[in-house]
Amino acid sequence: MHAIPPPLRKALSLVIPALYLGIVLLYDWEAEYETISPPLLSIGLLLFSLVMGTIWVCTWGMIYSLVVMQILLNPQLYALLSGGLLPPELHSHKFRLVGFICTASFACLFSFLLTKTRNSRDKLNQIILSMPLPVIISDVNGNILNLNEKASSIFELGETKEYPNYFDLLAPKRKQGKCISAYLSLFQMGTQEGTRLELEFKGKPTMAQVSLIDSKSRQLVTLLSNES
Repeated sequence: MHAIPPPLRKALSLVIPALYLGIVLLYDWEAEYETISPPLLSIGLLLFSLVMGTIWVCTWGMIYSLVVMQILLNPQLYALLSGGLLPPELHSHKFRLVGFICTASFACLFSFLLTKTRNSRDKLNQIILSMPLPVIISDVNGNILNLNEKASSIFELGETKEYPNYFDLLAPKRKQGKCISAYLSLFQMGTQEGTRLELEFKGKPTMAQVSLIDSKSRQLVTLLSNES
């Protein structure tokens, strides 16, 4: 839901968990075996933590926890969702409730960390792509993942998302092998402040400053310091 407009994302964050809760309870009521609402609601919360904001995950985590508490600690409600089966004792149900609350807490924490990571990545991309100089972001295979408006204008790519390969676009024709080797070594050895890469565009030498983003899938940021 990260790319969905905020109003629609808010509506979906309200409707989808509520609809899921209703479906789970209805299915559990119609089934003739022991209640399976607690594990199904746990799975739902973990899935929601991948796509929803932390506030919504925590809100539904509390609501789901209250529902599970009623199911596990209320013998009549438990029997209603378990085909008439009354619980022989409630002591083990208390441990199940604690386990569910721990799962809900983990979903909230995971959503918080994931949202924080996404926000940091978005801010970094925004800073990079708003720079006045041409900027290219690529991976270890030379696939161009993104570029700013300045670079898009220079390379005459318009608004297309099918970017050419980094080496086809910028590697010097007479030194392509050397350029590719130097490029790959950056992913192995890393970069330092002032690390540069000799490139070429339309037959004109172009000196570029490069910096490696050390994330799960490494990306190289290429800043073209001059256009000729």
